[in-house]
Amino acid sequence: MKKPTMGAAVVLALTLILAVSLILSGCGSSNDQTSTTAAAVAPEKIEGTISFATWGSESEIETNKKVIAAFENKYPGTKVELNYIPDDYETKMETLIAGGAAPDVVYGHPYQLRKWFAKGALADLSDIYKDPEFSDPAKYDQSFYKNFQHEGKYFGTINGQDVFLLYYNKDLFDKAGVEYPTEGWTWDDFREAAKKLTVVENGKTVQYGMTLSNWYPYAEMFIWSYGGKLAGDTYDPNHEIVIDSPEAAQGLQVMQDIIMKDKSAPTPEAQNVFGGSFEAGNVAMKIDGAWAPVFLKDVKGLNWDAMLVPKGPAGRHNPVFYAGYGVSAKSKNPATARAFATFMMEEEGQRILAETGLITVINKSVSEDPAVLGAPGMPPGNKYRIEGVEYATWRDTAALWWHEAVDKGLTPELDRLLIGEQDGATTAKNAQKLMDEVRASVQ
Repeated sequence: MKKPTMGAAVVLALTLILAVSLILSGCGSSNDQTSTTAAAVAPEKIEGTISFATWGSESEIETNKKVIAAFENKYPGTKVELNYIPDDYETKMETLIAGGAAPDVVYGHPYQLRKWFAKGALADLSDIYKDPEFSDPAKYDQSFYKNFQHEGKYFGTINGQDVFLLYYNKDLFDKAGVEYPTEGWTWDDFREAAKKLTVVENGKTVQYGMTLSNWYPYAEMFIWSYGGKLAGDTYDPNHEIVIDSPEAAQGLQVMQDIIMKDKSAPTPEAQNVFGGSFEAGNVAMKIDGAWAPVFLKDVKGLNWDAMLVPKGPAGRHNPVFYAGYGVSAKSKNPATARAFATFMMEEEGQRILAETGLITVINKSVSEDPAVLGAPGMPPGNKYRIEGVEYATWRDTAALWWHEAVDKGLTPELDRLLIGEQDGATTAKNAQKLMDEVRASVQ
């Protein structure tokens, strides 16, 4: 390095003196400057009142009240007002958002939160996921973290992920001499058992092997199991609709055959006349979410257990259900709102959510806790709510128009399929056309 000249040395000395003077002046007794600097680096205080909007059953509301009480206890001086919206939640929420009256924290499925985030109604929560606690795959199941992102940003925190399970009435199986479902069951095994468990007396069906619904996750389960898909790259917001395929048609045809050919499940019309159910003890099997045990455990006289859903030629595939918490972009108390949304992912909040059995939380130490899985009234098969996630497939897509396409294009065609008005191939073809029309109309 070149040695500085005498003139340069003087300039350097003067510069150092000036710098020291500026530093010392900053350390003076000016309270205004000191407090401003502290405010810039100190975290915002978590205090005051926020509102929290959600839907749910009585059990879910009681659970939310417990979480709120725990949060308020952790942060004295806070208050969370529960805004319970039991009916038409999505429409009412959008009305509140449009009117500038959105609650501070909103509960919702990813497709709902994504839509509101894209409109600018929800805040970016990406920094929450930088916390080492939440980014550790050993502590949190991150299988579906990406589903809470829009254009690379997180729009909500996550409570859990639930899959379908196969529930069966052990007494009806014993009476019919049918072996209980196993992990190796295929859809063919399922169909054979369902036929044996269907009872007809004097020309009238008094017991069905199972029931089916036109809710699209059921169709997805069959379609995936037979090698088909509804959409291309589900993480691409501009993905193609690909339901019109031989594989998807076959999966849909199996659904119809269970009703129309095997006659082991009622048509929607017959279901209304029959009036029976799994809970009533005259339906031997049902496929329902991992949250069902919360309600089944209280049904007197029902001897039941749970198993993984059957697998098809393309393996076992299961729709996954999850929800989370968004924070209003216009919240007047964003620090407390963000803290509450985060609390739902923290271990204390996760444990409260899990202990009810309603939610398979993403905190592994909580969800896999034997005390949680073996809570009073839970059967041995409750463990499959954890193991079933291995076979889970995202039932929605990143496209903001996806649910409109499902509602207008797929659901009405499933109605026609399940009453025998059209076969699986026609259903796939018609659904493709109608869903493409919705896709084209919004692009």
